Amino acid sequence: MNEKILLINPPYKSQDIIYFPLGLGYIASACAQAGIDVECLDLNLNRLSSDKIRTKIINNQFHVVGIGGFATQLKSTIDLSNLIKDICHDTVVIVGGIQVHGCDDFILNNSRADIVVIGESEHILPDLIHQIYKGNNFNKFPSIKYKYNNSIIGQGDISIVENISNLPFPKYDSFDMDEYIKNNYHNVAGKRTIDFICSRGCPYKCSYCINSKKPVKVRYRSIDNILAEIRYLKENYKIDDFSFADEIFTINKNKALEICEALKTENITWITSVRADGINEQLLSAMKNSGCRLLLIGYESGSEKILKTMNKRANMNDYNESIKLLRKYDMNFFPNFMIGMPGETEETIQETEDFCINNGLIFGPSYVTPFPGTKLYEDIINTIDEKDYLIKLYDLSFSKKPIINLTNIKTSRLIYLRNRTTVNSMIAILNRKLKFMPTIFLKLILWCYLLIFNMSNPIISKFTRSINKIIRKII
Repeated sequence: MNEKILLINPPYKSQDIIYFPLGLGYIASACAQAGIDVECLDLNLNRLSSDKIRTKIINNQFHVVGIGGFATQLKSTIDLSNLIKDICHDTVVIVGGIQVHGCDDFILNNSRADIVVIGESEHILPDLIHQIYKGNNFNKFPSIKYKYNNSIIGQGDISIVENISNLPFPKYDSFDMDEYIKNNYHNVAGKRTIDFICSRGCPYKCSYCINSKKPVKVRYRSIDNILAEIRYLKENYKIDDFSFADEIFTINKNKALEICEALKTENITWITSVRADGINEQLLSAMKNSGCRLLLIGYESGSEKILKTMNKRANMNDYNESIKLLRKYDMNFFPNFMIGMPGETEETIQETEDFCINNGLIFGPSYVTPFPGTKLYEDIINTIDEKDYLIKLYDLSFSKKPIINLTNIKTSRLIYLRNRTTVNSMIAILNRKLKFMPTIFLKLILWCYLLIFNMSNPIISKFTRSINKIIRKII
């Protein structure tokens, strides 16, 4: 029997979230390199009905199915696991991805999945599939857990790939690349954008991030390896714009400078994420000269008190200096904010509003959401119905409404304060640019816009996303 696997990216609730599933792409390539036939199915691009999924599995006689994703896809993962086991009891369902962190036992106890793989599984999954086809047991895999006689077996250690330069490139030919390029969340007109990584890992321990609880090792790919893949994508898919999905691109400043130097002759543009205290004049100059068109920066809050609560290990001096540097080098950047940390008050929200207004920033925050596997989640787990909460993550819309309120502020008041701060931060900018327009008129337009923005409707979401891009250009 030929060894083969169907790899599935389960659907988000929101239909406008489209990223190339890098994790699945790497796994697919590792399996193919090991002689395993691979097929990939992204249910965010192609929302197949249950009947069509059933037909695909039966017709292709998939003996092994792998499902990867994030915590907001957990409900979809559980539903898919149950559907697959209903179709064919003998099909082995393996669950991996970020969604497994802090949820390994939950997944096995609340779905019909057979195995969870914890951590980076490019070196584990191919051998695991070989053992499944041979009918052998799984005792030699410390990074998995599985069900046996209604018990959960396994150590569940977190697997880490030490040398990510040795990984084969994602198996791009198993995906509809034109669709990812056309629908990429960070795309811009006239560019062909795809997601890409230069490094893995982040040493910081921000309480809302999974790195706060799991062992982390920062690893960069070699320059030759990065350039080889970029050139492959340029030649085969006409990619000319890259969304570097590194957790923090500038963790190792020397490595970041090496990458920028190498990119200067590639005639591409790119975006990435950095910390405010992780940039300096040398880096910004190098980034600008190598084609960087946008930096995503997690300021999160303008309150020193809240930054300490987050264990952000940054301060307002860092923030103010970073903005001066970004403006000096004319670097486009998008400031990310969060609202609703434990200890958040009307005063700390006002501090964030003042920070935004003083620095000409738009306050467009996500509501703080504790994800499994984080310090923040550990702090609140005894106060929630875990099953109800984890399933409810599927409904999460980060910036529209909170699914949990960790503050002592009433939820309705928290939403109002979020909207008011957003409006006031935008008014401060627009008043300088559109001096002929009365402030009261601008406020009315912005409040009406926020009412539309906060509606949970996929068509409206696509419309407001386009409007957001226009607003950023104006401001």
